[in-house]
Amino acid sequence: MKSTQSSGRVFVLGRRRRLLILLGLSLPIFIGILITPPIPQDLNYHDFVDQRPILGIPHMWNVVSNVPFALIGAMGCCWLLSRRNLSKPFA
Repeated sequence: MKSTQSSGRVFVLGRRRRLLILLGLSLPIFIGILITPPIPQDLNYHDFVDQRPILGIPHMWNVVSNVPFALIGAMGCCWLLSRRNLSKPFA
């Protein structure tokens, strides 16, 4: 169980209550996303300055600039899934 402390009093939230709070906050957002119409985007948005294909990859530098994000994300997933961290709290 998770406890929070506010002004000297301790509140204990059970697993069921935490799940209900999560669903209560998530469900309206999800419904809002479903009923909101698509936002139009200018067709020139993807007209990047450097359009040279290098090694057969169009817009190569734009593609390669995302590699560090993918590496950091993969490292984070490996860290979260490693056996030694399963018993440690995340936050």
